[in-house]
Amino acid sequence: MIVRVFGSARLAGRRPDRLVVGMLAAIVVAVVAAGWSGWSWWQAEHDAGLARARSRDAVLQDTRKALVTLHTLDYRTAKEDIEAWSTVTASDFDSNLVVADDDQRDRAVESELVATAEVRDIAVTELYSKQHTARVMATMQTEVHRADEDAQQRHSLLRLELTRDGTSWKVSEVQAAT
Repeated sequence: MIVRVFGSARLAGRRPDRLVVGMLAAIVVAVVAAGWSGWSWWQAEHDAGLARARSRDAVLQDTRKALVTLHTLDYRTAKEDIEAWSTVTASDFDSNLVVADDDQRDRAVESELVATAEVRDIAVTELYSKQHTARVMATMQTEVHRADEDAQQRHSLLRLELTRDGTSWKVSEVQAAT
């Protein structure tokens, strides 16, 4: 029996056309590639190392912001700058800062103090995600200007302890390191 398909004659029992075999092979390859990609994505999304890296990055980002906030003070905006300290500190640490905020503000205004800070290097030394705590080492450069005085450069090496508060990390302790 002879059957006409797209203008070519096929005989019963003849091997499949190369085009059909090629298309089937391409479909199989596409299905395998999609399955492999899906599996890889799922595995990466549920990887404990990736989750730890994301936590570490969040600690670094929040710590960098907190250090700049805690070391920046301008006599013209002293009240707002000091109030910002509570947004980056844990409640225990913040209560110690609140006691000194009026004195800090008065001294800053009196001496026309302007302090700006930059985090030079920062690293997470310990991270305990389940306990919601972390320890960080950081080096800072702070430039301090007072009325009628030359700017002073201060370099600091700091040890910090952080506590996770909801979705952000807050400073719970700061110590100068040597």
